[in-house]
Amino acid sequence: MDWFVRLVKSSIGKKALMGLSGAALLGFVIVHMAGNLLVFAGPEALNEYAKGLHDLGPVLWAMRLGLLGAVLTHIAVAFALFSENQQARPVKYQHPATIKASPQSRTMIVSGFLLLLFIVYHLLQLTFGVIDGDTHAANPAALYDLKGEMVPNVYHMVVSAFTQPLVTILYIVSMLLLGAHLSHGIASMFQSLGLSNPRYRPLIKKLGWGLSALLVTGNIAMPLCVLLGIIGGAPAGA
Repeated sequence: MDWFVRLVKSSIGKKALMGLSGAALLGFVIVHMAGNLLVFAGPEALNEYAKGLHDLGPVLWAMRLGLLGAVLTHIAVAFALFSENQQARPVKYQHPATIKASPQSRTMIVSGFLLLLFIVYHLLQLTFGVIDGDTHAANPAALYDLKGEMVPNVYHMVVSAFTQPLVTILYIVSMLLLGAHLSHGIASMFQSLGLSNPRYRPLIKKLGWGLSALLVTGNIAMPLCVLLGIIGGAPAGA
């Protein structure tokens, strides 16, 4: 285990952990968006998908714990690398305008912290029902008849949440932050894992921007369509 501890403490090891945890979180974001987009297919499709996840039982909890581990690892390593960079360069550049760093790369810590706050809020609202508990999917009054079986009505919960303009605005702003974070993070992930070749670097950068734009568009489409009444009925205030 000594070799593993030395690896984790090294700069290369930290960057590898950053890349691996980032890859795991990116995979989750993609799968999560794909599941959310089932709201366009109607209540049966989304509720059946949610039931399928719930029926995984211990496997689902193992996935959740793995995801939590990836989040904590990503945060811890990000702050460790940030601290190392600050210690290595205690004096700021005299001419910061000459440093070729994108706004996304300079604000990764800030956008990451704001995304963490959003994740906590998102879990409290839609996973644990601490916020808007009356419309939470597990509420007996919000059950759905899925082919003769009463299941939590995730579709109703999602629609109820995003008919609230402030909730939708918060979600959209958070997804734009996610896009900014990923537009730099995806390219950095390849570099951290030693998969970035100078020849393919422009292509990887374009891939990062393209995938980020796709994820932002997909994730924003759902709450926006709910708020406008395209999904779930009349828009809020109608």
